[in-house]
Amino acid sequence: VINAEKNILFTKELGEKVRYDMDEYLPQFFPRGIISDDFDGDGKKEIIVGAPHRHSPYILYRLDNQGNVLGEYRHYGHFWGMYSVILQGKKTIVLCGIDDKYDKPVIVVLDPQKIIGKTSSTTHPEFGVPSSTAEVYHIGLPHSIFDTGEKPKPRVTAKIFETENSLSFGVANAIPDSNGLPYNYVEYKFDKQMSIHDIRVTDYS
Repeated sequence: VINAEKNILFTKELGEKVRYDMDEYLPQFFPRGIISDDFDGDGKKEIIVGAPHRHSPYILYRLDNQGNVLGEYRHYGHFWGMYSVILQGKKTIVLCGIDDKYDKPVIVVLDPQKIIGKTSSTTHPEFGVPSSTAEVYHIGLPHSIFDTGEKPKPRVTAKIFETENSLSFGVANAIPDSNGLPYNYVEYKFDKQMSIHDIRVTDYS
């Protein structure tokens, strides 16, 4: 972390050995997504860092503004999108990607203030740590007739747009289009209570 004068304020190494069921993963995590915001209203910004282990597992770290780890949220999946979204008047972290335990697209909404200590998704007790109380929503989306190939592994690739009252997410197949890009073929529209309002087929990448 550097300031405007390009001075290094602090350096923080993340990653640790993680056990999931009978498997042990070496600390080969890398940062993919960083959000800095004042989530608890104390006037001090915190740092949220998403860190996948190549693919799975995934650790979301919550740090204070000095780089101290306040909490972890572990998930056996991979998240391509991480967003700060106000839901029901409260700042939340929204993750979108895939749950590798079930091979299903997934959207997770977290209360960042409740990311305390080492915890796991409520759907993944195999980590052997307490279940997270930070999960506001854990939404698994179904496979569709557009999932082609032997192992399509559909995933929520991104938040497409956001309005005052709605959020929209794109779901893509792991099989790329003719240009080698993921193909977003289903769009899910939610209200700010995370209820689905519309599902439509798209033809864009």
